[in-house]
Amino acid sequence: GEFMAAEPSVRANAMGDAYTAASGDVFGAYYNPAQSAGMMAAGAAFHSGYADDSTGVLAFSKPAALYGLDLSASVLYYSAGNLELYTNAGVQRTVSAEADTMWVLNASKRYGKYALGANLKFANASLFEDAEDSTFALDAGALAEFQHATVGLALQNLGASMKLGSANETVPLTWRLGAYRAFPGEKRSYAASCDYVKTADQDGYLRAGGEMLYNKLLAFRLGYELGNSDADANKLRFGLGVALEKLSFDYALVPYTDLGSTHRLSVTMAFR
Repeated sequence: GEFMAAEPSVRANAMGDAYTAASGDVFGAYYNPAQSAGMMAAGAAFHSGYADDSTGVLAFSKPAALYGLDLSASVLYYSAGNLELYTNAGVQRTVSAEADTMWVLNASKRYGKYALGANLKFANASLFEDAEDSTFALDAGALAEFQHATVGLALQNLGASMKLGSANETVPLTWRLGAYRAFPGEKRSYAASCDYVKTADQDGYLRAGGEMLYNKLLAFRLGYELGNSDADANKLRFGLGVALEKLSFDYALVPYTDLGSTHRLSVTMAFR
Protein backbone atom coordinates (compact mmCIF):
# COMPACT_ATOMS: atom_id res chain seq x y z
CA GLY A 1 0.00 0.00 0.00
CA GLU A 2 2.78 2.45 0.81
CA PHE A 3 4.52 1.65 -2.46
CA MET A 4 1.34 2.21 -4.49
CA ALA A 5 0.94 5.59 -2.78
CA ALA A 6 4.59 6.52 -3.28
CA GLU A 7 5.66 10.10 -2.60
CA PRO A 8 8.97 10.57 -4.42
CA SER A 9 9.29 14.36 -4.68
CA VAL A 10 12.26 15.44 -2.58
CA ARG A 11 10.91 19.00 -2.41
CA ALA A 12 7.62 17.64 -1.09
CA ASN A 13 9.36 15.25 1.33
CA ALA A 14 11.00 18.22 3.05
CA MET A 15 7.61 19.98 3.27
CA GLY A 16 5.97 17.09 5.10
CA ASP A 17 4.58 15.77 1.78
CA ALA A 18 1.78 18.33 2.12
CA TYR A 19 1.70 18.64 -1.63
CA THR A 20 -1.78 17.88 -2.94
CA ALA A 21 -2.42 21.46 -4.06
CA ALA A 22 1.12 22.43 -5.15
CA SER A 23 2.27 22.47 -8.77
CA GLY A 24 5.31 22.84 -10.99
CA ASP A 25 7.07 19.61 -9.98
CA VAL A 26 7.94 16.84 -12.45
CA PHE A 27 7.08 14.34 -9.67
CA GLY A 28 3.84 16.11 -8.72
CA ALA A 29 1.47 13.60 -10.35
CA TYR A 30 2.28 11.14 -7.54
CA TYR A 31 0.49 13.52 -5.15
CA ASN A 32 -2.29 14.80 -7.40
CA PRO A 33 -2.78 13.75 -11.03
CA ALA A 34 -4.10 17.24 -11.86
CA GLN A 35 -0.65 18.70 -11.25
CA SER A 36 1.48 19.52 -14.24
CA ALA A 37 5.12 20.50 -14.34
CA GLY A 38 4.04 23.34 -16.65
CA MET A 39 7.13 22.84 -18.81
CA MET A 40 9.08 20.11 -20.53
CA ALA A 41 11.23 18.62 -17.80
CA ALA A 42 13.01 15.45 -16.74
CA GLY A 43 13.92 14.43 -13.23
CA ALA A 44 15.52 11.67 -11.20
CA ALA A 45 15.26 11.05 -7.45
CA PHE A 46 16.93 8.61 -5.09
CA HIS A 47 15.99 7.78 -1.50
CA SER A 48 18.40 5.96 0.80
CA GLY A 49 16.40 4.24 3.52
CA TYR A 50 17.06 3.73 7.22
CA ALA A 51 18.15 0.12 6.62
CA ASP A 52 19.25 -1.47 3.33
CA ASP A 53 16.18 -0.29 1.44
CA SER A 54 16.23 2.28 -1.35
CA THR A 55 13.84 3.95 -3.78
CA GLY A 56 14.53 5.51 -7.17
CA VAL A 57 12.38 7.26 -9.75
CA LEU A 58 12.77 8.67 -13.27
CA ALA A 59 10.12 11.06 -14.62
CA PHE A 60 9.48 13.10 -17.76
CA SER A 61 6.78 15.67 -18.48
CA LYS A 62 5.65 17.57 -21.58
CA PRO A 63 2.94 20.25 -21.55
CA ALA A 64 0.29 20.40 -24.28
CA ALA A 65 1.65 17.18 -25.75
CA LEU A 66 -1.62 15.81 -27.17
CA TYR A 67 -4.87 17.69 -27.82
CA GLY A 68 -3.95 20.21 -25.16
CA LEU A 69 -3.24 17.50 -22.57
CA ASP A 70 -0.17 17.76 -20.37
CA LEU A 71 1.46 14.32 -20.32
CA SER A 72 4.03 12.74 -18.05
CA ALA A 73 5.52 9.29 -17.60
CA SER A 74 7.63 7.81 -14.84
CA VAL A 75 9.02 4.58 -13.46
CA LEU A 76 9.66 3.98 -9.77
CA TYR A 77 11.40 1.08 -8.03
CA TYR A 78 11.72 0.01 -4.42
CA SER A 79 14.24 -2.48 -3.02
CA ALA A 80 14.30 -3.71 0.58
CA GLY A 81 17.80 -5.13 0.11
CA ASN A 82 18.99 -8.72 0.33
CA LEU A 83 18.17 -11.31 3.00
CA GLU A 84 20.20 -14.37 3.95
CA LEU A 85 18.11 -17.52 4.39
CA TYR A 86 19.16 -20.72 6.17
CA THR A 87 17.65 -24.22 6.18
CA ASN A 88 17.74 -26.73 9.03
CA ALA A 89 20.78 -28.23 7.34
CA GLY A 90 22.53 -24.89 7.51
CA VAL A 91 22.41 -24.27 3.76
CA GLN A 92 22.39 -20.57 3.00
CA ARG A 93 21.03 -18.61 0.08
CA THR A 94 20.66 -14.89 -0.47
CA VAL A 95 17.38 -13.54 -1.84
CA SER A 96 15.91 -10.14 -2.50
CA ALA A 97 13.68 -9.35 0.49
CA GLU A 98 11.34 -7.22 -1.61
CA ALA A 99 11.58 -5.67 -5.06
CA ASP A 100 8.77 -3.50 -6.45
CA THR A 101 8.41 -1.58 -9.70
CA MET A 102 5.68 0.86 -10.72
CA TRP A 103 5.06 2.52 -14.09
CA VAL A 104 2.88 5.62 -14.20
CA LEU A 105 1.27 7.44 -17.14
CA ASN A 106 -0.31 10.79 -16.32
CA ALA A 107 -2.59 13.11 -18.29
CA SER A 108 -3.94 16.44 -17.08
CA LYS A 109 -5.66 19.45 -18.60
CA ARG A 110 -6.07 23.00 -17.38
CA TYR A 111 -9.28 24.95 -17.81
CA GLY A 112 -8.44 28.49 -16.78
CA LYS A 113 -8.07 28.40 -13.00
CA TYR A 114 -9.05 24.74 -12.80
CA ALA A 115 -7.29 21.49 -13.72
CA LEU A 116 -8.26 17.82 -13.90
CA GLY A 117 -6.00 14.80 -14.21
CA ALA A 118 -5.67 11.02 -13.98
CA ASN A 119 -2.91 8.46 -13.49
CA LEU A 120 -2.79 4.93 -14.87
CA LYS A 121 -0.43 2.86 -12.73
CA PHE A 122 0.98 -0.62 -13.23
CA ALA A 123 2.84 -2.15 -10.29
CA ASN A 124 4.72 -5.41 -9.78
CA ALA A 125 5.73 -6.67 -6.33
CA SER A 126 8.04 -9.56 -5.44
CA LEU A 127 8.63 -10.90 -1.92
CA PHE A 128 11.63 -13.16 -1.15
CA GLU A 129 11.67 -14.15 -4.86
CA ASP A 130 8.88 -16.63 -4.04
CA ALA A 131 5.66 -14.58 -4.17
CA GLU A 132 4.98 -12.18 -7.03
CA ASP A 133 1.98 -10.39 -8.48
CA SER A 134 1.01 -7.32 -10.50
CA THR A 135 -1.88 -4.89 -10.52
CA PHE A 136 -3.28 -1.87 -12.32
CA ALA A 137 -4.62 1.14 -10.44
CA LEU A 138 -6.17 4.52 -11.20
CA ASP A 139 -5.69 7.90 -9.55
CA ALA A 140 -7.87 10.95 -10.13
CA GLY A 141 -7.37 14.55 -9.06
CA ALA A 142 -8.49 18.16 -9.35
CA LEU A 143 -7.01 21.60 -8.67
CA ALA A 144 -8.75 24.95 -8.25
CA GLU A 145 -7.04 28.33 -7.96
CA PHE A 146 -8.77 30.86 -5.72
CA GLN A 147 -7.78 34.39 -4.76
CA HIS A 148 -5.83 33.45 -1.65
CA ALA A 149 -4.91 29.79 -2.18
CA THR A 150 -4.92 26.80 -4.50
CA VAL A 151 -7.00 23.83 -3.35
CA GLY A 152 -6.41 20.24 -4.48
CA LEU A 153 -8.27 16.93 -4.14
CA ALA A 154 -6.95 13.50 -5.12
CA LEU A 155 -8.09 9.87 -4.93
CA GLN A 156 -5.34 7.24 -5.17
CA ASN A 157 -5.22 3.49 -5.90
CA LEU A 158 -8.69 2.86 -7.26
CA GLY A 159 -9.06 -0.82 -8.21
CA ALA A 160 -5.68 -2.05 -6.98
CA SER A 161 -5.32 -5.56 -5.53
CA MET A 162 -2.64 -8.24 -5.39
CA LYS A 163 -2.25 -11.87 -4.38
CA LEU A 164 1.09 -12.47 -2.71
CA GLY A 165 1.41 -16.12 -1.75
CA SER A 166 -1.87 -17.24 -0.21
CA ALA A 167 -2.99 -13.73 0.81
CA ASN A 168 -5.27 -11.54 -1.25
CA GLU A 169 -4.23 -7.96 -0.64
CA THR A 170 -6.41 -4.98 -1.55
CA VAL A 171 -4.40 -1.77 -1.72
CA PRO A 172 -6.33 0.75 0.40
CA LEU A 173 -7.80 3.84 -1.20
CA THR A 174 -6.23 7.11 -0.15
CA TRP A 175 -7.97 10.50 -0.16
CA ARG A 176 -5.93 13.70 -0.13
CA LEU A 177 -7.27 17.23 0.37
CA GLY A 178 -4.86 20.13 0.46
CA ALA A 179 -4.32 23.87 0.23
CA TYR A 180 -1.25 25.75 -0.99
CA ARG A 181 -0.37 29.41 -1.07
CA ALA A 182 2.66 31.26 -2.43
CA PHE A 183 3.86 34.61 -1.11
CA PRO A 184 6.06 36.11 -3.84
CA GLY A 185 8.72 38.69 -3.09
CA GLU A 186 11.57 40.43 -4.86
CA LYS A 187 14.40 38.87 -2.87
CA ARG A 188 12.59 36.35 -0.68
CA SER A 189 9.49 34.38 -1.57
CA TYR A 190 7.56 31.99 0.65
CA ALA A 191 5.12 29.12 0.25
CA ALA A 192 2.93 27.27 2.74
CA SER A 193 0.94 24.08 2.34
CA CYS A 194 -1.36 21.89 4.42
CA ASP A 195 -2.90 18.47 3.65
CA TYR A 196 -5.45 16.16 5.18
CA VAL A 197 -4.79 12.52 4.24
CA LYS A 198 -7.24 9.66 4.83
CA THR A 199 -6.53 6.03 3.97
CA ALA A 200 -9.36 3.50 4.02
CA ASP A 201 -7.79 1.39 6.77
CA GLN A 202 -6.58 4.12 9.14
CA ASP A 203 -7.60 7.43 10.67
CA GLY A 204 -6.98 10.66 8.84
CA TYR A 205 -4.02 12.84 9.70
CA LEU A 206 -2.60 16.29 8.94
CA ARG A 207 0.54 17.37 7.16
CA ALA A 208 2.03 20.84 6.92
CA GLY A 209 5.06 22.37 5.27
CA GLY A 210 6.74 25.61 4.33
CA GLU A 211 9.42 26.88 1.97
CA MET A 212 11.52 30.00 1.69
CA LEU A 213 13.25 30.77 -1.61
CA TYR A 214 16.11 33.24 -1.30
CA ASN A 215 17.22 35.27 -4.31
CA LYS A 216 15.50 32.74 -6.61
CA LEU A 217 18.43 30.41 -5.97
CA LEU A 218 18.43 28.79 -2.49
CA ALA A 219 15.43 27.05 -0.95
CA PHE A 220 14.98 26.19 2.74
CA ARG A 221 12.12 23.84 3.69
CA LEU A 222 10.43 22.41 6.78
CA GLY A 223 7.59 19.93 7.22
CA TYR A 224 5.74 17.85 9.81
CA GLU A 225 3.08 15.13 10.11
CA LEU A 226 0.51 15.09 12.90
CA GLY A 227 -1.49 12.00 13.87
CA ASN A 228 -0.25 9.49 11.27
CA SER A 229 -0.62 6.17 13.09
CA ASP A 230 1.55 4.39 10.51
CA ALA A 231 4.45 6.79 11.00
CA ASP A 232 4.20 8.00 14.57
CA ALA A 233 7.98 8.01 14.87
CA ASN A 234 8.26 10.82 12.31
CA LYS A 235 9.79 14.05 13.53
CA LEU A 236 10.42 17.41 11.96
CA ARG A 237 11.65 17.14 8.38
CA PHE A 238 13.82 19.63 6.60
CA GLY A 239 15.49 20.14 3.25
CA LEU A 240 17.54 22.36 1.00
CA GLY A 241 17.38 23.18 -2.69
CA VAL A 242 19.48 24.95 -5.31
CA ALA A 243 17.73 26.28 -8.42
CA LEU A 244 19.90 27.17 -11.39
CA GLU A 245 18.66 28.36 -14.78
CA LYS A 246 17.77 24.89 -16.07
CA LEU A 247 18.91 22.54 -13.31
CA SER A 248 17.65 22.18 -9.76
CA PHE A 249 19.07 20.02 -6.96
CA ASP A 250 17.13 19.09 -3.84
CA TYR A 251 17.91 17.28 -0.58
CA ALA A 252 15.57 16.16 2.21
CA LEU A 253 16.19 14.48 5.55
CA VAL A 254 13.28 12.47 7.00
CA PRO A 255 14.09 11.08 10.49
CA TYR A 256 12.44 7.99 12.01
CA THR A 257 13.91 8.29 15.55
CA ASP A 258 15.29 4.87 16.63
CA LEU A 259 15.12 3.50 13.07
CA GLY A 260 17.42 6.18 11.72
CA SER A 261 16.85 8.61 8.87
CA THR A 262 16.18 8.54 5.14
CA HIS A 263 18.32 10.73 2.92
CA ARG A 264 16.67 11.86 -0.30
CA LEU A 265 18.22 13.47 -3.37
CA SER A 266 16.85 14.63 -6.71
CA VAL A 267 17.93 16.49 -9.81
CA THR A 268 15.57 18.06 -12.34
CA MET A 269 16.31 19.56 -15.74
CA ALA A 270 13.91 21.92 -17.53
CA PHE A 271 13.97 22.19 -21.33
CA ARG A 272 12.98 25.76 -22.11
